[in-house]
Amino acid sequence: MANEQVVKGNRTLFPIILIFLHAAAPAFVVQGGAEPLTCADRSVSASAVRTSEDVRAFVQCAYEFVQEVGFEQARRAFHEDERWRSGPIYFVVDEVTPISHQATTFVYPPDPSREGAPWGLLIDGFGNDWFKEQHRIVSTFGEGWMYYSFTNPETGRDEPKFTYLKSLFWEGTPAAIGAGVYPRDIPAACRREEVNARGLEADPSPEKLQEFVRCAALELESQGHFGTVALSADPRWRSNSIYVFGLDTYGNTLFTGHPYSHGNGLSESELDADFNAALQGRDLVSVADTFGESFLYYRAHNPATGLPQRKRAFVKRVVIHSLPVLVGAGVYMDCPPAGCGTGSGTPEGATAAACEAAREMLDDLPAMRVNYGFYTDFNPMSYSVASAVHQPTGYEPDLVAALETFSKGKLSFNTLGIGNPFSGIWLKAAQEPYDMVGGGITALPERTRDENGRQVIRFGVAHVSFRQSLLVRSESVINRHADLTSEHHVGVLRGTTGEKRLLELTGIIDAEGIIRSGTQVQLAGGDVLIAGEPESGAALRIAAGTGSVAIATRVRLTPAGDDRPEVLYFNSDSEQLGGLLEGEVDALARGELGNRVT
Repeated sequence: MANEQVVKGNRTLFPIILIFLHAAAPAFVVQGGAEPLTCADRSVSASAVRTSEDVRAFVQCAYEFVQEVGFEQARRAFHEDERWRSGPIYFVVDEVTPISHQATTFVYPPDPSREGAPWGLLIDGFGNDWFKEQHRIVSTFGEGWMYYSFTNPETGRDEPKFTYLKSLFWEGTPAAIGAGVYPRDIPAACRREEVNARGLEADPSPEKLQEFVRCAALELESQGHFGTVALSADPRWRSNSIYVFGLDTYGNTLFTGHPYSHGNGLSESELDADFNAALQGRDLVSVADTFGESFLYYRAHNPATGLPQRKRAFVKRVVIHSLPVLVGAGVYMDCPPAGCGTGSGTPEGATAAACEAAREMLDDLPAMRVNYGFYTDFNPMSYSVASAVHQPTGYEPDLVAALETFSKGKLSFNTLGIGNPFSGIWLKAAQEPYDMVGGGITALPERTRDENGRQVIRFGVAHVSFRQSLLVRSESVINRHADLTSEHHVGVLRGTTGEKRLLELTGIIDAEGIIRSGTQVQLAGGDVLIAGEPESGAALRIAAGTGSVAIATRVRLTPAGDDRPEVLYFNSDSEQLGGLLEGEVDALARGELGNRVT
């Protein structure tokens, strides 16, 4: 049913496959022993089913309905009555038997031809036997939850679903009656093409807003601090008047996609008085933090119109590396019928206003020449050729060149190529002769500090979204990170986000970067340190560009056990691509942009 996404990236010189990162899918989870519930306690119809509590009450009412009217009338009602069926909400009644492929389906409204005969072996997208697991839950607990994937009759796609089952006898045969929902705000269901800023613009309902924010919160939870860049800059999360923001529990803005903001880093709050948020002393941030989710109502400047307007926002509390974050987004209430992203003022008007403000700022500055250091080995972001090492090519150099043109002579850039190693090049911005440095550098707070912990640099506004991925040869059987074992070797560059993400996903480091106990760390000089042993000193740590000084020259990681790959370190992008093609490694952990170009 559910399939892994494998994107073939064959090019003339590099027969490879690109494998995207995605959240791992859960198998079945059983919850039994709930307190007794009757339909008199709570009655709900199919069209009103939204939450797990709704589902359980819905199933209880159907169970009592069967006892009250009998099997034939119940079967007919489950097919025809809107109380019991609405869109993807319907009832199923199956025989409960340990012989799963012989279980008879008694009621299945999406396809009545299935009724009255065994369905056969039914394996869901996570590899679980539906009827076998149903038998185990119902025969052992009497009722409970199943979490699985199944075809949604509304979309025709295999989607995650949770269903509540309850034991009953159907015409004398042991059976289970159940109903479930296809949630839209879980990792596997938050599809980019379905949950995005443009979709919220088209349908700014409270339900769509909640769905959008909950999916944004999942993005931040799964990506950690890396997720703030995507949520601030990725077009999926920002469009005209729609953008995502993140607040700390004091109301400070940790990140925002507001086009007039400074991107990541502490800045004025979304709820600050400068946004005309007249909250009259009410601590709405604490309310949202306490309840976990909350709607907020205030006035703010609409970036699409430049005008203060009423705004309805929704925020959800998540915890990232022990830091509580309120992830939110909102819709403006005083928009024309066509939406806040239309009309003479937007988006072109807003862009023109921003450009005019930038020109006014440049007019007030003296002419200046800036020493711009760029990384020379990251195609397509920032690179050069050996014969012209200080002549940059790529997306970021093009942005800098465009800025120079836009300034009309106020800004000029002296380009200086920076070669490998990549790790630590961001700190060169605090060193002579550089004034600024670029090269596809992910903005992370820990990268702003030197070895003494002093903040010596700061990042500008994020301008592109990165995803990490695996690059493998075309004949490889590796389809996802979970396929990597001790038989595999994966290549990385030291100090990159690709290294850190690989180590996290394979369990070689934890969320704080601490290396798994028993892992052997081979250094350039041949010495080997073993994580967790006293002679290795303090806990060994790896992060994106920082970590334990003792392992700064690491060339190989060999984890303990047989369920994690060996990691080999290369000194340049071309070197690691050669290692993949020659079979020295089975995969490379790199950014998606570089992998696609390769």
